[in-house]
Amino acid sequence: MSFFDEKYPLLQVSVDKVKKKMLDELQRSHPLIREPLTQFVSGGGKYLRAGFYLLATYFGESHNDEKHITISASIEMLHIATMIHDDIIDNTVMRRKQKTIHSILGKHKGVLVGDYLLSKTFEMTVEYASHDEIKELSKTITKLCESELDQSRFIFYQSLSFRQYLKRIAGKTASLFSLSMYLGAKQSGCDEKTVLRLSKVGYFIGMSFQIIDDLLDYTGDAKVFGKPVYNDLKEGIYTIPILYALQEKPSLKVLLEKKLFITFPVKKIVSVIHTTKALQRTKDLALKYVEKAIKELELLPETAATCIIKQCTLDLVNRQY
Repeated sequence: MSFFDEKYPLLQVSVDKVKKKMLDELQRSHPLIREPLTQFVSGGGKYLRAGFYLLATYFGESHNDEKHITISASIEMLHIATMIHDDIIDNTVMRRKQKTIHSILGKHKGVLVGDYLLSKTFEMTVEYASHDEIKELSKTITKLCESELDQSRFIFYQSLSFRQYLKRIAGKTASLFSLSMYLGAKQSGCDEKTVLRLSKVGYFIGMSFQIIDDLLDYTGDAKVFGKPVYNDLKEGIYTIPILYALQEKPSLKVLLEKKLFITFPVKKIVSVIHTTKALQRTKDLALKYVEKAIKELELLPETAATCIIKQCTLDLVNRQY
């Protein structure tokens, strides 16, 4: 199952090929990690980054080549690597409604599994990508790491600015969506103007996606969401709903201080947030990025993928998981 299953069966055919490619690659992995990784990949996932890569290829000259399946699979490998490392950092035990890799293998081996997938990303991509494309991939991984460092720097930091928050999610999420559409456009032979525009579309979609993810941490159902809710709050990672709530209720800042937080019920803090307009303002911000993505998309030539990208972008902002 992926995000594209029900509405876009033709795209799902290609996404299924991506998943098969990943599973085939994992059959050659070290026996110690083969089974848990195979189970994790088989267990689900939205495959959004692979999907948006494939959609970007429709603006060029080719979109069914084996190279597109390989590169989009490598992007999903990179995404899973970042999730594995994130889960270790955040001590998350559930992901995609199943146990996380480190909770099965331990943190030491979990780190190595993430590293292994990072190396597979380059191994699979370098077969087709140009020097400039590999450089862009490397820059994206750098942004991912820098954003995680920024996040760790601002744990339990009540004075986090909106700019700092947006910079963080741009690096940790939007950069990989942007890379996906950039590579899809480049590999299908799009001109530079189209490549740049699709890269911006991916960036805006990624920003919207992460903002909704942060919203769902306060409004979602853990069983539907596939991972624990309030997790960022418990870890002292303050996201956009907190920032908006603090604007309305500055007194909330006291409750978020680390020395008080450890003895203060998380659900009480959440209930305070629900009395403000923070959650609606968060949704509105996500919609602004959706509007930006669609505006950029409308400046591109109409293709078979145009309507799908628009609808996917709207579906993502209204999702419950």
